[in-house]
Order: sequence, then C-alpha cells, then structure tokens
Amino acid sequence: MRLKANFNSTSFIIGEQLTLQSTLNELISDIKQKFNISASTLLEIKAGFPPKVIKSENENVILKDVNIVNGDQLFISEKPISNAINYNNNEKNMSLINNENFTTNKTNSTNADDCVPLEEGFLVVREMEDDNSCLFRSIGYVIEKNFEKKNLTRLRNIISEEIKKDPIEFNELVLGQPILKYCDWIKKETSWGGAIELKIFSEYFQTEINSIDVQTLRVDKFGEGKFGQRVFILYSGIHYDAIAFTPLKNVSADFDQTSFATPNGKVTVDTVLQSARKLGEIWKKKKKVIISFL
Repeated sequence: MRLKANFNSTSFIIGEQLTLQSTLNELISDIKQKFNISASTLLEIKAGFPPKVIKSENENVILKDVNIVNGDQLFISEKPISNAINYNNNEKNMSLINNENFTTNKTNSTNADDCVPLEEGFLVVREMEDDNSCLFRSIGYVIEKNFEKKNLTRLRNIISEEIKKDPIEFNELVLGQPILKYCDWIKKETSWGGAIELKIFSEYFQTEINSIDVQTLRVDKFGEGKFGQRVFILYSGIHYDAIAFTPLKNVSADFDQTSFATPNGKVTVDTVLQSARKLGEIWKKKKKVIISFL
C-alpha cells in the first residue's frame, strides 16, 4: 500500500509495509515514525476528498473498515488531549479527534487573512509570477495544474491556432490588428492575454471560466452555462492569479482542487463563486489592485 501523507507542510509516501488488513494503530505508528512524531502525541487524520476525519474507538480496526485504500492522501495534524479520544485512557496510545471541524495550530504558508473558509477546507489565491504570462499561468494551473514554461508556450499556440480557425469571429476589428499579426504577437512571451484568450480557452477546454475583477467585484463568465466544469481566476487590473480549494491552510498545493462541478458534495460552484468574490474583497482591501488606463 502507498499513501501520501502531509504533516506540517511536509509530505512523505508511507504505508509501503501495510495492507488493507493492517490496523489503524499500525498506520499511526508508521506516520509517527516517518515524520519523527513523539509516540505520546495525539493525532487527527483526514482522508479522501473532500477530506473527512477518521474516527474509531477501536485502535485495532483494520484500514479497510475505515475506508483507507491504496493511493489515498492523508492530512495529519496534532491535537490537544482535551479534544481527542484517548484509547484505554492511556496517553501513550494513539488517538484520533472526534471533532468534525478541522483546525491546525501550526504556522502555515497561507495567511489566515488571505483565505475564505469553507465547510471542508479553504478557498485561496495561488499567486502567479508577475510577468506577461500571468493569464496563461493561471489558466494552465486551474485547468491542467501545469504552469511550466513549456506548457505556457503550448497555451499560446492554442490561442494562435484557434483564432486562425475562425477569422470571422476573431476579425481584425475584434483583435485590434491584422489576424496573422495578432497570432504571431500572442505567441511571444512578452505578450499578455485578456478576454479574447479567456473566451477561446473556455471553448477549447470545455470549461466555464469565471474571472473576478478585484476593483469592481464583477464576475465575467466565459462559457456561462455551457459546460459542466467551472474554474475561477482573480483579475487585479493587469494581473491574473489562480483560485483554488485546499483542504488545509498549511498543506502542499499538490492537494489543490481547481475545477468544480454541480453537484459536488458540500463544495458547490455557487459556494465557490461567493467565496471567490470574498477573496476579491480581501485583495482589494490589501490594495492588490492595479487600475489600468491603457
């Protein structure tokens, strides 16, 4: 069995010696050994997505019975004794909390003031590099979880080719310059993207793109109502950032969810949209907005 565990902003692969018939106590022992956690420390463990607290009053319950399977991601945090189930009243035994609301006492990479809490986690802004490729980085991240340079070039090429395929919709008047000239221009790293590119990406990836304007909190919806998936980005005048759902504030971005569908359990697109606008308000208050007069 291979499980990806995250504790205090560190991730390890664990459970290679475990099976579905292994006990919860064996899993906890493996976690503590891998992360060098004291044997007396009480732990809270979440698994699945959205992550849910693993609860059991029996430390010898097998992993299969608590729905832990090969490939699962585990989120681990320390909890005080007062909030935990203490098996056999022995502090040295392993414990799990019985509180459904997950919090962490550890310092984390996401500022508490820069996120919006949801029922199963937090909505956060993943800030993109401040260059002329921020829109392409943001789209690459929310749709493909990929903003590497090679993928940015691919995304620019997609725009160029899609414009050439439809010279009627994307005519010289819309583009502000001759079609072929625009197609060559958008492929350059120094060229920025905007509404034209967002419209094309929405159709190309069959995904609704919601862009929240930080200055006005207006939501521009590209592909509105046409597709089953929706992604969110933040626009602050001349810069774009990605919006993601994370199960914990101090967890690796590897665990981000960036695409949302309806229905999707407790994290619905409507909930995310409302929270994304709240993020826009936070960004505006922090003056992370640029008013462009171009």
